[in-house]
Amino acid sequence: MMSSLRGEAPDLLERWLTGKLAEVEDPTERLAVRGYMTWTHLRRLRASNAPTTAHQASSIRNEVKSSVKLLHWLNRRGQRLANCTQTDIDQWCLQGGRMPLRARGFVLWSCRHGYATRVDIPPPTPGTDVATYPDDDTRWVLARRLLHEDTLATVDRVAGLLVLLYGQMVSRIASLTIDDITATDGVVRLRLGREPLLLPSPLDVLIFELVDRRCGNASLGHTDDHRWLFPGGMPGRPMSAAHLGKRLRAVGIAGRVSRNTALMETAATMPAKAMSELLGIGVTSATRWSELASASRADYAAEISRRHISPHSAE
Repeated sequence: MMSSLRGEAPDLLERWLTGKLAEVEDPTERLAVRGYMTWTHLRRLRASNAPTTAHQASSIRNEVKSSVKLLHWLNRRGQRLANCTQTDIDQWCLQGGRMPLRARGFVLWSCRHGYATRVDIPPPTPGTDVATYPDDDTRWVLARRLLHEDTLATVDRVAGLLVLLYGQMVSRIASLTIDDITATDGVVRLRLGREPLLLPSPLDVLIFELVDRRCGNASLGHTDDHRWLFPGGMPGRPMSAAHLGKRLRAVGIAGRVSRNTALMETAATMPAKAMSELLGIGVTSATRWSELASASRADYAAEISRRHISPHSAE
């Protein structure tokens, strides 16, 4: 079985790559992506004595996806990888986020092998990198599954969505009560911080379904003798954070990474004060997340500025 796993994953990746390469119009650029994938990743995976993990495979796919996105972006500007300039790369990097960093290996490899000339993507600034989902779409794919897959337990769907959408800690979710939920004129709100949060549909429906079906492991059906939204096995006690976290991992929700991704993306679009009041995190913490979210964009902007300063300007 172990040797089967070692042989299967690289072959699956190679088949996936063949389909992805069809998105690259220029034959030379297509050759560059294939060369990078083959000599940087596939050769290493096939030579390894350890099985390829799902995380490794996902990370490699994300590198290729980001590289293809870079090529598409250049092509829309009338450029090719072979003649693009550092200014082109800098402009692409100003989109921010992790996507430009994921294409860095491909860009450096292309320069070493003659597919590009003297361009670079700056590495991440030390101390600003946090564990988040490597793929831009992963968080939303998971959220859509929890929103719409009714074969999953409502407990897992609601808890998972609170992590994925609002960056809530599992311990905070386990302590929620029905008093944290309000409904006025058909609008459902959940209090996570100082200001109640408006819940979108169908999360609002799932919340009320959870209220209706509340029962702990020690109960034999619906019970109203407690106010916990996530009751546990002991009468009158909430579900433990450890047990809730285990349930979420069983449905594919990695608590810390999911929470980091949600907070990072929220911080990129919301002022720190509002983030603190809605999500129930401290102002200092919210400010730090805002700094982390903007660090990549700021770093690229600073690097571009330094590159365009004339060497005689300080004289």
